[in-house]
Amino acid sequence: MRKVFALAAIVVFGALSAWAQETKYEFTVQGSGIFPKQTSKGALTSKPTSSGGFMAGVRVNLGNRFAVEGDYDYLRNSEKFFSSSGLTRIPMNLHAVTVTGIVRLPIFRNIRPFALAGGGLMVFDPREAFGTSSQERGTFV
Repeated sequence: MRKVFALAAIVVFGALSAWAQETKYEFTVQGSGIFPKQTSKGALTSKPTSSGGFMAGVRVNLGNRFAVEGDYDYLRNSEKFFSSSGLTRIPMNLHAVTVTGIVRLPIFRNIRPFALAGGGLMVFDPREAFGTSSQERGTFV
């Protein structure tokens, strides 16, 4: 009975994965993280905290060769600055939005090459920090 159930599960998941290759829309949810190093210059030391977040995206397949993908990424982080005058901590939110165009190239010996290019925006948004303001930066993929 167990073998029959295992075989049925393999057939069902195999069929679902084959069907998933033919969809027009693909949705993704992923975990993300930042694991920075401590840096020092003179009497000032910056110690960012390791942090985690999520990324959600959608890809629209425009035929066999072309696709467009949009992603949103969110992380929470904080920076700690040590100096002779004491400790300063700046907590912040990080938002990133990107849009990418994808071109699938012809298959060569079971290798599926592709090219992608795109851009977006990253927003560094400090929370609860007096005298700080958000910063926006363009990105490229």
